[in-house]
Amino acid sequence: MFAAALVCGCSFKSGSVPTSTPDDADIDQMVVVGDMGVDTPDGPPPPTSPRRVVFDNSASTVNFGNFPVLVPLTAASVDYAMVTDPTTQLRFEDEMTASDCEFEVESWNPGGESIVWVRVPSLPLGSTTTSVLMHFGPTAGGSSDPAAVWGSYDVVHHFSSTANSIDSNYAATFVNATMTAGSAGMAATFAADDSRVTFASSGGLFDGWQDFTLSFWIYADYASAALTSEPDVMDKGGPLTLGRLLHPGDTELRMQIDLHFNGVNNNAYLNANVPFKTWTHLAYQANGNNARVVRDGVVAATFNIIGGTQSLISGSQGFYLGSNGTDAFRGQIDELRIEQQARSLDYVRAQSLMMHRQFVTIVDP
Repeated sequence: MFAAALVCGCSFKSGSVPTSTPDDADIDQMVVVGDMGVDTPDGPPPPTSPRRVVFDNSASTVNFGNFPVLVPLTAASVDYAMVTDPTTQLRFEDEMTASDCEFEVESWNPGGESIVWVRVPSLPLGSTTTSVLMHFGPTAGGSSDPAAVWGSYDVVHHFSSTANSIDSNYAATFVNATMTAGSAGMAATFAADDSRVTFASSGGLFDGWQDFTLSFWIYADYASAALTSEPDVMDKGGPLTLGRLLHPGDTELRMQIDLHFNGVNNNAYLNANVPFKTWTHLAYQANGNNARVVRDGVVAATFNIIGGTQSLISGSQGFYLGSNGTDAFRGQIDELRIEQQARSLDYVRAQSLMMHRQFVTIVDP
């Protein structure tokens, strides 16, 4: 069984917290909207500071702590004219304790959608009213701290223009790959046979790990599955190999990663369907006894690890996306995350919902 750990932080204004632990709830979708104010002949007035950022955790049966939440901003939710430096002119506040929440500005686009990640210390299960206040403007007095937002992760790559991970130990190098608009901000894009993204000092990733979550968004830029090969998506060698697109019967695409655990007959070949030209969230996980792949918040495949608690085998080869040969897949990878924790299904589902813009609403306080 995969289990979720409760991590408590500063208190937030929230709804009632159920005392029982129900089964997984159905996902209630929420569309991100902004309070447009009162219409006038010249259009709605710009929003004023502060705004309330409300989180919809109704689909979760577990509490989340220190949870990075995507807060997408548009002109309907923030007055862009008041913000010249979002790293200091944004601030997110717990209105009950007046304590600040760490945040990261992934991208700032006054002409469209901006991407900000906010570390929410406590999200009660089932809550639809947990919220923080967003202050903006020259007197907001904020200070972005990306490393604090992603404290428990080994690798977090947004594939921004700097191509740096939150942990500078895993800086990315693009070889015949590019950065183009992705699911949130920018994404790593592969369009040539010999194209890849390598990561500095990545030889220790997955090496002998027992618990882990590898998650990413993938866009397969194909019109059909009539392929003549199995294009490479990622590889590590040893514990994690042959991440590639398969095309059984040429009717669909599947993303498969081979995970190799210690013990006898412990090679897991986990795959999930990947639609054509559609952003899909995948999370590969293990906890020593079981491994699985989760697709858009739903378990797609599982593997029972034999022989009690087992770890991945060793392997010191560097991790990379794409191909170091001549058969990189055509498409994009966005929001790559690697950590030595087996996150709960609810946690992974919430990540998918927020990237689909179904987790956050921004209103007047």
